[in-house]
Parts: sequence; structure tokens; C-alpha cells
Amino acid sequence: MGSIAFIDNFINEPVNHCVNDFVETYGFPTTYHQPARFGFNSLDELQSDPIGVVILGSASHVTEKLDWHKQLDIYFKRWQKNSVPVLGICFGHQLIVHSFGGEVGNHSNPVLNLKLMREVEFIKDFWSYRKGEKVFMPYAHQQVVTKLPSEFESVASSGEFDFEIIRHKQLPIFGIQAHPESSLRFIEEVREDSQPPALELKAAGRLFLGEFLSLCQSRTV
Repeated sequence: MGSIAFIDNFINEPVNHCVNDFVETYGFPTTYHQPARFGFNSLDELQSDPIGVVILGSASHVTEKLDWHKQLDIYFKRWQKNSVPVLGICFGHQLIVHSFGGEVGNHSNPVLNLKLMREVEFIKDFWSYRKGEKVFMPYAHQQVVTKLPSEFESVASSGEFDFEIIRHKQLPIFGIQAHPESSLRFIEEVREDSQPPALELKAAGRLFLGEFLSLCQSRTV
């Protein structure tokens, strides 16, 4: 059995709590890497490609084109070539788009750090989600995808953005602007009273990550 690799691109504080939650929820072999701060040695030491990769968020922006962004993109291209399933979350979502020649830029919202709970609607069937289904997701971001590469299609949108969740048309590569891995504490901070209870929202995020895990497992059978 292979493992899932989590790439934590934190700048100030790690978000290893979400990886711990993943392991506790699914009991699946997992590796954890922090390239922005500690480099890529831990990825180099893997004896084989993981069966799936989750590229997490970051306080940095892909438009900064930092050295470690470029190095991470090299790994992403290798996983892409080897058909390793990849899920990009927030920064990871934008890194995928940027790698394929799409466009990423600042959103027009005057709030410098957009932290909120947003409802998205699936505009296509996706994993176990059906077209027309709506879910609430937690957000914290400054940049968004502004132009999707031709190799991708949007599967979920919101009233603010068209590319909330995307997928490659042929490869097992996916991106989501939201943070389905968010902690319960963060969800409680950003949710509004009119929105579903925090525990329900947390369960929805776990379900999304579980769907990706199921896809990774199905490809190893």
C-alpha cells in the first residue's frame, strides 16, 4: 500500500493539524513535507511516488515566483507525467493553474485577507457530488484563478468566482480554492449564524478529502 503526501507550504505557522485529522479520520499511510521552510529533502527521500498528493495553502503567492515555488512545480510536473492524483488547495489550486499557463491574480474584494464561509454550487457531476448540489466551504485567500487553462474545466462556482473547484479533462488533477481541511476552530471563527453548524461544515470538508482518498485508492487496485 502506498501513501498520501501532504505538502504544507506554510510561511509563518504549519497546518499539520489538518494532516493529523486526516490520519485520525482515515487511518491511511501519510507523509508530511514542509518545502517552503525546510526544503525538498523529505520528498527526495521517498522511495517511490506517493499514490496521491495534496498541495496545501500558503501565505505566499504563485505570482511571486519564488525559488521554492519553481522547485515544487518541478515535482508537480513529475507527478503529472506519472499520472499521480494531485489535489491542490488554495495556493495549491493556483499553483496547478499557473503551471499549466493559466492566470492568477488578486481578487477585487477590498478585504486584504478574505476569510469567510462561502456557498459553492456544482455545475457538473463531480466525484459523488451531483450537478446543482450546494455546499458551504471555509476560505482564507488573497488571490484567485482568473483564467483557466484549456486543459481544465470548472466543476463548481459561486456568486463571486467561476473557478471554485476545477479538474483536468484527462489527468487525475484537481484544484479547490476553499480549505476543506480547515480546523473546527477556524470554521467556528468564519461561519455566520445563518450557516450550518460548525461540526456539519467540518464533516463536509472531511467528506471532500475522503473523496480524493477514495479516488487514489481506486487507482492502486
